[in-house]
Amino acid sequence: MSFSLIFCSGESIFSDASDTTEVVFGVYNDITKFGDGSGSGTGSSTITDNGDGTFTQSNSGSIIVSETSGYENYTVNLTAKVLSNNGYGIYLRMQDTSSTNPDGYVFQIDFGIGTRGGYRAVIFPGDSSIVANRMCTAGDTENPHCIDGDKQSYNIWHDVKIIVTGNNYKCYINNKLIYDFTDSTYSGGSVGIRTWNNGDNVTFKNFTVTQN
Repeated sequence: MSFSLIFCSGESIFSDASDTTEVVFGVYNDITKFGDGSGSGTGSSTITDNGDGTFTQSNSGSIIVSETSGYENYTVNLTAKVLSNNGYGIYLRMQDTSSTNPDGYVFQIDFGIGTRGGYRAVIFPGDSSIVANRMCTAGDTENPHCIDGDKQSYNIWHDVKIIVTGNNYKCYINNKLIYDFTDSTYSGGSVGIRTWNNGDNVTFKNFTVTQN
């Protein structure tokens, strides 16, 4: 595995409007699109439809985004805000969707890293292969989850975009490239959402999966 950590202020993450090859796999704006069809996932994790186009994931476990099984190359987009606890993660190429901690890749917005929070890229099983931690530090102006260059803050919306192509993974927050790494452990699998604390963890909206 090779890994590079790149920060690119102002880099556009959107495709050229002239590109007509884009195929949307799914627009996930309905509770039936998550978990078992009613918003329930593994462990005690659940998703609630808030009735205003947003969804809240609570408690510990993982929830599959339906109809994504076997997907290989795709882009995940969502807008999300952390409500409490230590944050959330987006599963990529998720394997055993019945497991509380499935094998696969996870990009985590993790308030529990260090004293200010940050990001974590993980290759499961377990936490045995952490690609890298990106921690908030004092004066950090490149981390969009850090407020005033100090630490992560709750209840602030952020745009998340993750591009999966071949063995390459690019993870963006608010148009800024946070991670760019390569790994060949998994070549396909589902998209999912992970939380690891009790209570309401994250609210999200505008969740889409697009073919690359």
